[in-house]
Amino acid sequence: MTVEEDYRARYQSGDIPWDVGRADFNLIDVVTQKPIPSCKALDIGCGTGDNSIWLARNGFKVTGTDGKFEIAGLDAGTYELEAWHERLGTLTANVTVASGATETVDFTFKR
Repeated sequence: MTVEEDYRARYQSGDIPWDVGRADFNLIDVVTQKPIPSCKALDIGCGTGDNSIWLARNGFKVTGTDGKFEIAGLDAGTYELEAWHERLGTLTANVTVASGATETVDFTFKR
């Protein structure tokens, strides 16, 4: 099994102990206590994007390593997704996921 296959399997099974559903407290402490002024940031291995989202909401121009996000294990239903770019604004899309299905949503920002 490749590393990518292992990570995909872990996300699909919900075995993702690194995902605590919020930005890492160490990141928040360092950024707010130093303080570090907002700047460009690269979140390498951004996972579910919690740190990237926190940084972006706090004025940083942040990019995840590949710009792709996967949300595994969702219940069937309709969801609203939001993509944000520091200069090009926010795009939203609705996606309906059937039980056991995989859906893809692409966002294209235009200048």
